[in-house]
Amino acid sequence: MNTVNFGIIYYLKNESVKDYVVFKEVNEVLTLNGQLLVHIVDAETGQRGFILTSKSSYLEPYYDGIKQASHTLSVLKAKSVDDQIQLQRLNQLQELMMEKFAELHLTIELHRTGKSQQALEIINSDKGKLLMDDIREKVTQYAAYEDNTLEQRRNELNTLLQLAQKVFIAETLMFLIAVLIVAMVISKTIIDPIRALYQSAKTFEEENTFTPVDINGKDEIGTLAHAFNSMANKMLCRVTDLNELNLQAQKERDQARLDSLIDPLTGLFNRRVFAVEFEKLVDSSKRYGHELSVMMFDVDFFKEINDNLGHSTGDKVLAAIGNVVKDRVRGSDLAIRYGGDEFVVVLSHTGYSDCVAKAESLRQSIAALEIPELGAENITISVGVASYDATEDTPLTLLDKADNALYLAKREGRNCVRCA
Repeated sequence: MNTVNFGIIYYLKNESVKDYVVFKEVNEVLTLNGQLLVHIVDAETGQRGFILTSKSSYLEPYYDGIKQASHTLSVLKAKSVDDQIQLQRLNQLQELMMEKFAELHLTIELHRTGKSQQALEIINSDKGKLLMDDIREKVTQYAAYEDNTLEQRRNELNTLLQLAQKVFIAETLMFLIAVLIVAMVISKTIIDPIRALYQSAKTFEEENTFTPVDINGKDEIGTLAHAFNSMANKMLCRVTDLNELNLQAQKERDQARLDSLIDPLTGLFNRRVFAVEFEKLVDSSKRYGHELSVMMFDVDFFKEINDNLGHSTGDKVLAAIGNVVKDRVRGSDLAIRYGGDEFVVVLSHTGYSDCVAKAESLRQSIAALEIPELGAENITISVGVASYDATEDTPLTLLDKADNALYLAKREGRNCVRCA
């Protein structure tokens, strides 16, 4: 029993280390999974921008999104090569991506050849939306499967820990019973020491605390008590070490999971959080009848900032905007870096007029930012505002309304707020 007990503890220590390694790997996969969806959306955004403005500069995020999405999918497939279920999902996702990219390419070619109306008809059809819904579903299934893998690992370790405790308790009780039988046969003078041993073991079982047995004799009982104290102390040390290791691993897992939800540059939530929380806010608004509004904005001429002043300056601009947004949103609001230089703020319990006022205030605050690398140039944003209509809107249509309002602000000169 003693060998089994220590063997389980040794195994648990090794498994805890492995569990941390597995969690890091799964977290990397979940992060890549979220980035994959962002790249696909970036490609679609570039396609829309090109068709709406005919500016070739919008094709850069289109091509880059396709390239990055394909690369990210390849990395995910390499990491999932030993998991046939996940690999099958990725193959299905790849087919959907190819179909989506083919649709984007077709609309771009139609627009280039002067058939813009046909391109818009394809964009406005349900096909593209259904494809993106299928892609999001596959991405969500992939992430859910990885989360379930982590939960199974955690349950397995907890089961083994409980087994180790039960084995130790069973070992102690069996040992005490054997000693008690021998003591009763030999002499009643050893009953009290045996009771002391029993009481210490029972206390350990019920309260998880160990009280050393105070028996100083040099006979067999004294040797037994010394061995019991030594064994219990070693076991407690090992259990304590294991608990500390599990606690540290849990903290690191929690921190890693939090990091996977936060955009490191702006400090705002990322698209992975948005996909879940935005739908919850819309459902709450519909159920309880309170107002809900969305503002979507991006940085005017951000590509020129990156091209002329470097990506490090572009990163400083995004980080500064992130700080302004965090300072101005409430705890009940949802602020997201949607992708690239595009941001979304969901305002709970906020109607149309209040949202417009908040958007204008935000635009002015960002325009007042001073970035040394920009010199006298101000940062300007174009903002699209939309309010939720429970009779006709879904989360997707509400977001589309804000997106359309944003493009209206772009067309009407930028550095302004426009409404759906």
